[in-house]
Amino acid sequence: MDANSIEKAVVVAFEGQVTSEKLSEIVSKHSDRLVGFAYMPNPFNAEQAPARLEYAVTELGLKGMKLLPGIQGCFHSTKRRRN
Repeated sequence: MDANSIEKAVVVAFEGQVTSEKLSEIVSKHSDRLVGFAYMPNPFNAEQAPARLEYAVTELGLKGMKLLPGIQGCFHSTKRRRN
């Protein structure tokens, strides 16, 4: 990062690769350089999504959730809404 004048990087957990918990460990060791975001396999799950996001932010210290429209099917034109 230093060689390319990058001060901070955003890093994202991804199911099957790096869990939010593991990412939290990595980010906490380099919090001056890394900003971590959780991955949520189904952001439309009204029962689990809010609790998973709250856990990622309050317990793990991550900064938010990364949406991956092509993988999660959450395009801006998607008509699903949280009730």
